[in-house]
Amino acid sequence: MKQANLCPCTTGENMTNRLTRQHQRVGKNIGTQVISGLPTFCPEMWLEDRHGVELRNHTTGKVFVDKLFLKNICEGPCSEQEVCASSRMVSRQVPDNYKRPKEKVLQQAKEFLDGFFRNSKKFGSEEHISRLLEVHKDIEDTSRYHLTYDELVYGCGMAWRNAPRCVARVQWSTLKVFDARHVQTAQEMFHSIIEHINYATNQGRLRSVITVFPPRTDGQSDFRVWNSQLISYAGYRNPDGTIKGDPSNVQFTELCLSLGWQIEQTTRFDILPLVLQAKGLPPEIFVIPDDVVLQIPLAHPSGREGVFCDPQRYDISETVASKMELDTSSHTTLWKDTVLLEVNKAVLYSYQMGVNANMSSSISPLFDCRKWIQHFPKPSFEYQTAAWSNTPKKLAVKQIAKRTPKFRAVMIAVRLCSYLYHSRWLKRPKVVLLFASQSGKAENFATKAFVKFKSLFQAKLYCMADYDINQLQDQHATIAIVSTFGDGEAPSNGDEFKKSLVKIKEENSKIRFVNKSSCFAVLGLGSTAYPNFCAFGKFVDNIFQELGGTRLLALNCADELNNQEKAFQTWLLDVTNELCKQYLIRVDNSNFVNKGSSFDQLNTVSARFSVIEGGKEDVLQVLSDVHHKEVSLARVSGKSIIGDSGSSEGHATIFLQLNTFNSENLKYKPGDHLAVFPRNNQDIIQRFTLRLKNCPATRSLIQLQVQNPNQKWQNWKKIAPCTFETLLSRFVDLTGSPSQDTLRLLASSVIDQTEKAQLNILAEDSASYKQWVSLGYANIVDVLEDFSSVRVDAAALISILPVLQPRFYSISSSAAIVPTEIHLTASVVRCLTLDGEGRVFKGLCTSYLEEIRRGDFVACYFKSNPSFHLPLYPSKPMIWIAAGSGIAPFRGFWQQRCFEKGVPFHSTFTTKVWGKFWKPNIQHQASNRYGSIYLYYGCKEKALQPFSSEMDAMIHHKIISRTFFAFSREKGKSKCYVQDLLWKDGPRVSAQILNEGAYVYVCGRLAMAAQVEKTIIKIICQYGNINQDEAEMVFKNLKAEGRYKTDVFGAS
Repeated sequence: MKQANLCPCTTGENMTNRLTRQHQRVGKNIGTQVISGLPTFCPEMWLEDRHGVELRNHTTGKVFVDKLFLKNICEGPCSEQEVCASSRMVSRQVPDNYKRPKEKVLQQAKEFLDGFFRNSKKFGSEEHISRLLEVHKDIEDTSRYHLTYDELVYGCGMAWRNAPRCVARVQWSTLKVFDARHVQTAQEMFHSIIEHINYATNQGRLRSVITVFPPRTDGQSDFRVWNSQLISYAGYRNPDGTIKGDPSNVQFTELCLSLGWQIEQTTRFDILPLVLQAKGLPPEIFVIPDDVVLQIPLAHPSGREGVFCDPQRYDISETVASKMELDTSSHTTLWKDTVLLEVNKAVLYSYQMGVNANMSSSISPLFDCRKWIQHFPKPSFEYQTAAWSNTPKKLAVKQIAKRTPKFRAVMIAVRLCSYLYHSRWLKRPKVVLLFASQSGKAENFATKAFVKFKSLFQAKLYCMADYDINQLQDQHATIAIVSTFGDGEAPSNGDEFKKSLVKIKEENSKIRFVNKSSCFAVLGLGSTAYPNFCAFGKFVDNIFQELGGTRLLALNCADELNNQEKAFQTWLLDVTNELCKQYLIRVDNSNFVNKGSSFDQLNTVSARFSVIEGGKEDVLQVLSDVHHKEVSLARVSGKSIIGDSGSSEGHATIFLQLNTFNSENLKYKPGDHLAVFPRNNQDIIQRFTLRLKNCPATRSLIQLQVQNPNQKWQNWKKIAPCTFETLLSRFVDLTGSPSQDTLRLLASSVIDQTEKAQLNILAEDSASYKQWVSLGYANIVDVLEDFSSVRVDAAALISILPVLQPRFYSISSSAAIVPTEIHLTASVVRCLTLDGEGRVFKGLCTSYLEEIRRGDFVACYFKSNPSFHLPLYPSKPMIWIAAGSGIAPFRGFWQQRCFEKGVPFHSTFTTKVWGKFWKPNIQHQASNRYGSIYLYYGCKEKALQPFSSEMDAMIHHKIISRTFFAFSREKGKSKCYVQDLLWKDGPRVSAQILNEGAYVYVCGRLAMAAQVEKTIIKIICQYGNINQDEAEMVFKNLKAEGRYKTDVFGAS
């Protein structure tokens, strides 16, 4: 481009007049000023003018309309200056101790959140408005607000996109963000930076990454990285005034030496240490390990010595030019560019193994023709004054120097030991431990395995939700411990990992492991009470092999009903031995076994509560973070109970109407589930706290902390800060049977020796424990009351109790009929244990739903269940089979059919709220478009049958073709179950399945579903005139085709 093209400073007055005339044509006087013949604009013009500025290229004739300045909120580089500086790339710099006014914080926060929600397609949503209100309150109270992780990722990406000096910002959307706002010490900062460097360098395959440390507060207690770059070379000033090394780092090198950095022999390429400062404390020095820094020798293909040519850096361009016999008398000879080209050849030659290198285009002084307006859109990265430039150097040196001589020998010894240990550690095989857990058991097992592995291997522990699947290629061994959730699904923190594996498989690619000896092993956790036992563990095991992995051990499935903990210990010993054999590591098996039997002795559990002053509790956000879901609130607008809910063995069904406020997070289809978060009632909480010691204040904001294997306190990762009352009511499972680990802890805290012996038997004898659990239904509160001499610390016990999990219920409504509501149908769980002689067992969530009142709010989230949706072809017949509250999804089905066929829908449950009927405004569809529907329903007594009037109405309007009812406890009649009705109607059932392509839907308890499955196979065998094996094959094909659908719950 020629100098005259789009030059910001050509013919100042003409440029001014031209721009003024352009804006006058659109009826806006922009208020230009002329300073030394150059145009300058005031900030009011930048904010108020909405039409843009026309910039004309006089060479090509093209016109560019610049509107980016509309996002600018401050003055440009030419304001109040006598020389135009708009051709420079101007870096924003934050003044020392600068504090933005509250009004500006509010303005910028709103603009940022508007952009964030607009980017996520939620602009103007209830979530958007709620977040704005929350942030506004935080700023009014504290003059600041806390970014969520998603907001942080968006802000970092946009700030990189808006950075004026970064040529690589085109990759802003792929930026990886590491959230390190939790760090408290310089040591933790150092570990985060090392992780940052390892991820970014990626063995030469560079990746974009940013690590965010805690934000500045008062300007005095900030977290600062004193280095201008994480990896840079030192510069030493020689006595004769020359510089050895990098001249740009001479001053910082002198500072590092004054702070105690020692180096035996200086070279031109010494890596500077990291100087880190946490909470305003004196800076600390950390030497970067050699293996972390990727370096290559610089050489030229012709054999010339590698050089660097930046004038402010190594700058030996004149030396190279002299050796190349170039004319250096004038810049017009472009001798610098010739030298630079040769240097770049050397760089590319040296990096030919695959590491990318950036090349400069020119270093000759040419005019930089850029757009004549400078923009500073938000969010942005803004430079701070170098931390060491304003630090009292004498004070810093004095504080370090006081202890350096005293501990110098110790420091040298520690560094030597650290170096030797680190060198040996790097030779160990890399083993990554992955876990996916819904209740916390898989995470507990994985943590125990990690404690063993880290003494033998380069072991790292990750939750699948936090693991970058691309790192699998860098591991020698991958060990996975995963549980199965629901109907054979992955836990919530393993769902994205599963999708990533499926995507890799669909792309027909393979995970490229480090070497041919790379391997994997999988431990699946589950319960044989459910049909899809360890389904997610089987999936991970199979797909790892399909993607190129080698099995170290065959898949091991640990059954919750058959001594799962012992199975884990056996598997851990086997997998450790196999890894040691694989990588030729000698290990004392007897010593390892002894350690394996002792790590479960939890009498040394160390935990504590840390009180947080001035914090704010956000229960909904904590629930979302813990369960990795978008949790919403729904208000109870209607409630009804059928049956006897008062007695200890009464049978009752609850119907709930929940107002969703038309939330986008709660859009559903008939057949989907609603996850409801229960609460422990006040009675059980009070009984629990009476048996504990060292309980914090009920309404104090606390953070549970535990000691890691290195004896350092760290925050309990499962739960974010909340009040003690919320912790016990929302997040700690007090109603489940305590594990053997928990019983061991109680045994170590008991006073009475008889009780201690009983607890030890239950904790160590798996058979006794299994029998005790199956008979008594004892929860942790019952155990504390039965063994009254237990005196256990509150933090220690809560840290090993499982997290309270949501309960899933089939939605019993259709959004087509009630677009802003969700209806639930649930059976109250209540019974007497020990054959009617023991304590009353109550289901946690159904008891919670039984107690809530109209107007209360329920925390919940929607979960899609596509395997139980209505068929795509409505002309096919359907057979619905349900028992008890299993009728719920079928109510949603018949509501949907009413909507599709234009039939008025009448509900006895909803009459009080909506009136006598609801009629959709839709044209009637042809009846022959829809196949027949046969409903088989069973419950204990006819009086307990729900939706009876609705079913009659569905028969009347021909939505349902026929209904069949089975009652198992009807007085004066023999027991009858739904499978008995199916067998009686066998000929028609067989014909519909085999000849008419019918879809079969089954919803209810697991035991009922198993009996129905046997009956269907028996019917196919009997009336299809085929043998048993053929009938089972036909049934398997039904499932494979998606024509046999089940939605089962409960293990009994």
